[in-house]
Amino acid sequence: MASTAASSADVIVVGAGFAGLVTARELVKRGASVIVAEARERVGGRVCTVRAAEGLWLDVGGQWTGPGQDRIIALGKEMGVQSFPTWPQGAHLQYRGGTLSRYEGPAPQMDAGMVSDFFNAVMTLDGMSKDVPPEAPWQARLAREWDSQTVQSWMDANMKHPGAKDTMAMAIEAVYSAEPRDISLLHHLFYSRSGGSFLNLISTEGGAQADRFDGGAGLVAERVEEELGDRVRLWQPVRRIRQDNGGVTVEGDGFRYTGKRAVVTAAPALAGRIQYEPGQPPLRDQLTQRAPMGAVIKCQAVYETPFWRENGLSGRVISDEGPIKVVFDNSPKDAGSGVLMGFIEGDDGREWSGRSEEERRHVTLQCFTRYFGSKAGEPEMYVERNWPAEQWSRGCGWPAARPCESRQATYTGPAPRRPRSSPVTWTAPFAPVNGQRLRSWSYWTSGKKSGVDLREATMAVTKAKRSAAGTQAKGPDKRALVTGASSGIGEGFARQLAARGYDIVLVARRRDRLEKVAAQLTAEHRISCEALDADLSQPEAIAAVEKRLRQGDIRMLVNCAGFGTQGPFAGLPLDKELEEIEVNIRALTRLSHAALEMMMPKKRGTIINVASTGAFQPVPHMATYAATKAYVLSFSEALHEEAKPHGIKVTCLCPGPVKTEFQQVAGVDQSRLRVGWTDVDSVVKAALRGAARGQAIVVPGMMNQAGVTASKFMPRFITRKVAGAIFERSGGIQ
Repeated sequence: MASTAASSADVIVVGAGFAGLVTARELVKRGASVIVAEARERVGGRVCTVRAAEGLWLDVGGQWTGPGQDRIIALGKEMGVQSFPTWPQGAHLQYRGGTLSRYEGPAPQMDAGMVSDFFNAVMTLDGMSKDVPPEAPWQARLAREWDSQTVQSWMDANMKHPGAKDTMAMAIEAVYSAEPRDISLLHHLFYSRSGGSFLNLISTEGGAQADRFDGGAGLVAERVEEELGDRVRLWQPVRRIRQDNGGVTVEGDGFRYTGKRAVVTAAPALAGRIQYEPGQPPLRDQLTQRAPMGAVIKCQAVYETPFWRENGLSGRVISDEGPIKVVFDNSPKDAGSGVLMGFIEGDDGREWSGRSEEERRHVTLQCFTRYFGSKAGEPEMYVERNWPAEQWSRGCGWPAARPCESRQATYTGPAPRRPRSSPVTWTAPFAPVNGQRLRSWSYWTSGKKSGVDLREATMAVTKAKRSAAGTQAKGPDKRALVTGASSGIGEGFARQLAARGYDIVLVARRRDRLEKVAAQLTAEHRISCEALDADLSQPEAIAAVEKRLRQGDIRMLVNCAGFGTQGPFAGLPLDKELEEIEVNIRALTRLSHAALEMMMPKKRGTIINVASTGAFQPVPHMATYAATKAYVLSFSEALHEEAKPHGIKVTCLCPGPVKTEFQQVAGVDQSRLRVGWTDVDSVVKAALRGAARGQAIVVPGMMNQAGVTASKFMPRFITRKVAGAIFERSGGIQ
């Protein structure tokens, strides 16, 4: 415990969850002195790793990460904590209506009416979420209407199939640890937008539950604590924060800290329990009263081995009978022990949080036995965390906004900012800190059971990170070779890379267009630009580009050349189909091989291969095109894994419809447009950003991401029909 003598710092951070730790870390980097006051005996907040036995760690709080959660993934790498995928192998289990069944893939088999109703609802909601600004959800055009209803009332009005409604309710409960009737529709749309899409939130492979930290997510927080040293003060619950023109005073039982600023990173339900002098603005105070935590108990049983794997099972379960309705294989990476983990959530979580641990153990093993047989009822160890009972958590997941919770915000926006001379930070989304500003991040505001709510500590740091993510220092071989560079996405890559200081080798068939683009880029960006005309359907042209790659000065290869044909396969000229295969597959494969030969010895380089959303399912009337792009996707994913240990990044870009010459070449009638298209600039930016972050696959645009994720849940016969229908409506795919 700290002594009663006051300690001072520039900034007092309240809370040592990831939000508080990262805020403190970034402020220290900016030269500020910091004290972090944490009520618990540990850091990490709702992320907590326990050492249950020698060599056995268990995440009893947040644990998962997935695509889009770039900051926690990057922080883990900085702290030297490696990730590994959630166990993917084997059949999953579904328990529905008293019957246990196996299924393969991301979702169980459902009747066509149920599938249609469920995915239509998910896609509709994800479409609505696009109208919600993540940084200011109260400014959405229909914010007041959406905030006046619950997710349940929307489901009742828009979903007809009882099974689809039950499945949606299960998904909502799994994401929020609350019932659909508890949650504002506006809040759901906001959170779906911040997490990419609702489908992303409920997905494992490629979604929010994709990966885990080896050693536990809590290990990341512990290493940040080690870095901050004695700046972090444990066992210090903050009771009062007083402010005056001289600064702030943060007080608790037996300690008092003074500073220029205070940053409160605790969840609203806990932040509202602190006494503020002067008091919080009314709207902020109302918010803290109306955003309770989710009710979840995380229950884990430890076995000698993961015996279910021997039976061809993945350990994953979804069930319509509780109290445990969701189960995962939570075994450590080395599988030295087997661990089954389940959640008691929502109504069940509220009921069972008040019962004894022995009762919860009994019902947990009862559920595990129902799913995996009698062997599951005899674990070596049972470990749980009853989050609603935790004094300094009061629940887990994150605050789930109730209907009309943000009514004041929909009327007036955030609480008004105090005068610039005031040091307080809880009155507005921005407040001065050492000449900079603090803000909350608007994307991935939390992560379901990843428990991460990172706030960028300063605007300057944010800008620096964004710049670093997309720009490398100019070097002697900072040169990119881009195929298909005379128009469309390829030209877009050339322009954006030139703007980032890359010298460019432009490759395409049309010499006149190449020279025009080269002249423009050289004049605008003062870079070196070569024009190499090559028809990549011809072996000798591919060889010429391979020769240029083997000069060894290419840092980045962008394989963008390609084209598509439209119509029933039997009615298309075979020569054109074979030419399509040559360009889309053979040329890309040969150039990737030549580039890797040069990049491997240097242990650096980037390859971006352009595929399509058509790569994820068959596309009637563009059969050859979709098949070639499926090859590009699979090939690129394999290269991503092979090249990563050598410091080389391989990314597959899968855009949806993009307004380029592609549609004209393919013979597509663009006047039949029925869905939103993306523009070249945003597609290229997403690709370069994803490649810089080491992503294997980049799908630009929320609707495209939602569509790709939805296809994983649908039986193949449905995806074929849906893809054909979308093609007919949208006028083609890129």
